[in-house]
Amino acid sequence: MKILIADDEQHIRNGLKFSLDWERLKIDKVFTAEDGEEALEVCRREKPEIILTDIRMPGLDGLELAKKATETYGTKKVLIMSGHSEFSYAQSAIRIGAVDYLLKPIKLEELENTLGKIVDDILEERKKEDLFFADILEEMIAGRAPGKDEEQKILEKYKNMGEVFCVILRADRVYAGSEKNSSRQRAAEIAADLEQRNFYPLIRDKEELTLMWKAGDYQERSTYKGMIISALTSVCKSDIQWSAGVSMTGSFSQLSTLYEQACNALKCRLFMEKEKIIFYEDICRKTHEKVYFSWEEIRRQISGL
Repeated sequence: MKILIADDEQHIRNGLKFSLDWERLKIDKVFTAEDGEEALEVCRREKPEIILTDIRMPGLDGLELAKKATETYGTKKVLIMSGHSEFSYAQSAIRIGAVDYLLKPIKLEELENTLGKIVDDILEERKKEDLFFADILEEMIAGRAPGKDEEQKILEKYKNMGEVFCVILRADRVYAGSEKNSSRQRAAEIAADLEQRNFYPLIRDKEELTLMWKAGDYQERSTYKGMIISALTSVCKSDIQWSAGVSMTGSFSQLSTLYEQACNALKCRLFMEKEKIIFYEDICRKTHEKVYFSWEEIRRQISGL
């Protein structure tokens, strides 16, 4: 989780950044900004879930920052710091749904307790959101169209996807000595890492991840194939063996077809020798999309096991 500390006084910014136990708070990235404009740029670039800001700053004040960050950049919670003389001004922050405030001078213990509750609320909200979208996506994968309200929420979450690939990442096995539940933790870590590489986790399971990768302008096969292989290989180094099936390109509305293609690619893992990342287009005839292997090829592969 990410937090941004915005204050025009350097000793306050650094004091807060280096005084709190961020690891215990489950916050792994801490950014700072010395005014509202710089803070808004950090929000645009880093998308922090939490902002801790002074109410009065040069240019853009804390309330304006809160409004723009929550409406435009997906900030979940803004914590305003204000002095007693600004108390009535700070109360207007309540009208902005995602804002709380603390009176200066800030007591670190009180701030840590408040941040702890905020983090817990965000994690709980994220869990509910993941379950909500997972249900819709499972319906889409099964070929059933979502309702109008659900479709609108899906479009808002995955807007402007354009051409995409569906990628299914599946755990093959865990090496001896590994914890039984390590695949669940590793799957969560891989999903978080791949989100930073333009992959969109859709459905997360302890032994399987379903993701979308935005094709963008990478239309040349050698280019996008190399990028997908590089991204998946770099994050899947662990005591758990993973294989990936990659669909052909299509629109997000074709999720059911793309998911089926990725599944079929994974099913051919046995026949692709040492390949760990199987592209559907590599196992299909050029004239149609049905998977084909000759009996001679199957016998050859089996006899080589």
